[in-house]
Amino acid sequence: TLESSKMDAFVVPFARSKAVLSIAIGIVFLVVGAWLFSRERYVGAIAGLYFLLPLIFHIKRLFSPRREALVVDPAGLVDYTPNLGIGRISWSEVQDIELRKIGIASFLNVKVTNPSALLARVGFLKRLNAWLSTLFGFSPIHINLAQTYANPQQVIEKVREARAAL
Repeated sequence: TLESSKMDAFVVPFARSKAVLSIAIGIVFLVVGAWLFSRERYVGAIAGLYFLLPLIFHIKRLFSPRREALVVDPAGLVDYTPNLGIGRISWSEVQDIELRKIGIASFLNVKVTNPSALLARVGFLKRLNAWLSTLFGFSPIHINLAQTYANPQQVIEKVREARAAL
C-alpha cells in the first residue's frame, strides 16, 4: 500500500518477504544455469549472468536498514528499489513517466533529460542492469515495483498527482 509519511510525501514501503522469495527463485535459476553451463556453456553462462545481477541487488537490499522502496514528494521521486536504486530524481529531470509491465512485474518507466548523469551515481553492475533493460524497450531509468505490496495503478496516480501539483 501507499503510505503518507508527511502531508506532502508518499512512501511505498519495501516488502522484505517478496525480496526473500526473489532471492530463493534467483538461487534456483542460478542452479539451473550452472547445470546448463555443464551441458551448453553459452546458454548456461547467459542464464547465470542474467539471474546473478538481480540476485546480488536483492540480497544487498534485503540487508539494508531502509524501509522505503519509493518516495514521491514535491521535489520528485526517490528510488530505493533493488534493481536500480538511483536515488533522487527531481521533477525538472523527468520528461515522462509511464506504468509498464512484464508478466506480473510492474515498473515505472521514467524518461529523463539526462539518463547518463543519473546513472553515474550507481555502480557498474547497476548501469549494466539499466542497459539490459533498454534491450526490453524500457528507459534506462525504471523503478521496479515488484518488491512492494503497492497497487501499481495507485502508485502511478500518486506520481502523476505530485507532478501535476508543480
